[in-house]
Amino acid sequence: MRIAAIIANLVQMVIVLSVFLLQGISLGGLTILALFMLLIIACFNLLVLLFSGDTGKGGIVDEKKAVVKRQDLRVSYLTGAQPTLKMGDRHYDVLDIAESGVRIVVGRHERLKKRTKCQIDLLCGECMHVKTVAIRRHGDEAALAFKPPIEYPVIVKEKQTVAGL
Repeated sequence: MRIAAIIANLVQMVIVLSVFLLQGISLGGLTILALFMLLIIACFNLLVLLFSGDTGKGGIVDEKKAVVKRQDLRVSYLTGAQPTLKMGDRHYDVLDIAESGVRIVVGRHERLKKRTKCQIDLLCGECMHVKTVAIRRHGDEAALAFKPPIEYPVIVKEKQTVAGL
């Protein structure tokens, strides 16, 4: 979008300058003044587009980084009323869950596989089979990302269930 705006401003400047060069003084004073103002506005707009915001190398914005993503809805659990994540024959308490992943309690020296298939039994009654990737480990907690993410309505249902407890 930003590149399209820059191109539009450059085209506007070229058109105004070509009218000046082709018609010259025969345009009349007010028309020349109006074209001069359009040229100043296009130049100012071009400078603002090039040098404002989150600029990367050379003053050009990385548009992929500029996308604002929705924050995941997160459900946090109190001790005692927690869902379980089953990984093989092991069961883990869930600390919190979102569409993109889950945080669980693991033994401090327990090893987790990088990628694994799991089952989560939520408090709302949903039982889901998910594929996870271990992304972080800190003390007796581990964060696992869902690949692919779980559905948003499931998290909303779980959030409503936990709020009702």
